[in-house]
Amino acid sequence: MSQIYFEPETIKATAKASTWAGIYYVLWASSGQIIHKVLQHYGLNASIEQLLQNILSVLLLVLGLASVMAQFGFDIVSLVAGLGIVGLAVGFAAQSTLANFIAGITILLEQSFQVGDWIHINDNEGRVVLIALRTTHILTRDNITVIIPNSNVASSEVTNLTSKNFIRFDIRVRIAFEDDVDTARKEILQVLTHTDVVLSRPETSATVDEIGEYGVFFIVRFWVKPAAVARMPKIKEGLKEDIKRAFDAANISTPYPHMRLLMPKDVDYPIATKPFATTTQVVSETPPLSKADK
Repeated sequence: MSQIYFEPETIKATAKASTWAGIYYVLWASSGQIIHKVLQHYGLNASIEQLLQNILSVLLLVLGLASVMAQFGFDIVSLVAGLGIVGLAVGFAAQSTLANFIAGITILLEQSFQVGDWIHINDNEGRVVLIALRTTHILTRDNITVIIPNSNVASSEVTNLTSKNFIRFDIRVRIAFEDDVDTARKEILQVLTHTDVVLSRPETSATVDEIGEYGVFFIVRFWVKPAAVARMPKIKEGLKEDIKRAFDAANISTPYPHMRLLMPKDVDYPIATKPFATTTQVVSETPPLSKADK
């Protein structure tokens, strides 16, 4: 039987390469727990943990390959220089991707919003379900996922609706001019009191916002928990229905645009009208005389 022969230098290089590979594997396997403990100590969120773990994994992989290849005589300096040139070329070719990547890191570090927050950005509103390195994913009330590039998120005005312990919303209702304002306010506040999602503290309010052309407009302000933001359209619709029922029970009318004509009482009906004046002009049939006839 033929025997396989290895050079002593090859065996020695393989042993060193295996040692370096084992070291980097141990570092990679334990990096997740180390990052988790560090971020938990500083109170950072899970999105940053995933980002740092991905970056550290790539870094360990590159260093591990370089260390293994160095044991077999590869020129690592030349290889790194070549990779740097390639990376520079790729960077120029993918500027938008790099912009989104940098914006994603900025979003994760600033923590202006986190996964689970309800935000409003441009014309989109929904719950943040993912903050990736290139895009941010928002789940709307219609169960539609909107994917927004991080560069757009970083350059846009973002409203975080769930960053505090409670948030205020408002609706508008109106009553007729003839109805009592205090009675209407009492009915509105009673409806708010019996609504479970509406908080008792801070206090709710119902004040006259406008005396319009077709009635008196109330602006009704109430506070809810962040968990109720996703159901806010349904909550507002339910409040309007309950207020309408309360107004009907209290004989408070809800006006609508209309026009009423008022006639003076001292005018006899029907009002006498004069017919159109007519004039008659008789035209002579005799033709006018010419200069020659004169």
